[in-house]
Amino acid sequence: MTKRLAFAIDAVVGCSITWGSVLLLSMLGANENLQLVAAMTGLSGTSLMVGAIGVHYARKREAEEGKDPDAR
Repeated sequence: MTKRLAFAIDAVVGCSITWGSVLLLSMLGANENLQLVAAMTGLSGTSLMVGAIGVHYARKREAEEGKDPDAR
């Protein structure tokens, strides 16, 4: 999987789950403040995954460079 594909999947899945939870809370008659907390928590989690993906691919690149005998 490429780095861009990982970011795209993270964005689509994170936003879908966030909006789904907000809509579900709305249908259940939850307070608007609770819906806002759910939205901010979901979007924060999605944005935190951007950092995790970046670290993963940085380590992957470093490992690949370490295996290459011509890399200096």
